Formats: sequence, structure tokens, C-alpha cells
Amino acid sequence: MSAYTPDGSLTYDDRIDFFNLRYEWRADDAETAGVECLEEAELFLGTMKFGCRDLRVNVVDLSAMWDDAARRPAR
Repeated sequence: MSAYTPDGSLTYDDRIDFFNLRYEWRADDAETAGVECLEEAELFLGTMKFGCRDLRVNVVDLSAMWDDAARRPAR
């Protein structure tokens, strides 16, 4: 199961051709979070001796999820 955790969560296909690496990261802005998480992912992948190309980062503000929930009408 893939989840946002401080230590990171790695999910992958059978041959590790495709993977998803998720981090829970606290930062003042999305750009800072993206840069720091990319560095963390590169460090992790290098430590595990996994090669990759076209590594990219998607930043998700999880606090916004709760803002949306508060605006939705109760069921």
C-alpha cells in the first residue's frame, strides 16, 4: 500500500520498471517541498542502487483536502 509517510513509501511493479515513492514532507511552500523531496528520492534511489531516468515530483497539499471536506455538505 502506498501512503505518505515521513520515511517514505515505495510501491513498484514486478520488474521495478515503474515505481511510486511518496513522502510526507513539511515545508512553507510547494516549490521548496518539491526540491527537497526530489533530493530525498534521489538519495534513497542511489542508496538502494536503483537507476532511474525522468524522475519527477508531484506536490500534494494534504491540508487542502481537509478544507474541501469542511465545505462539503453533510450527508
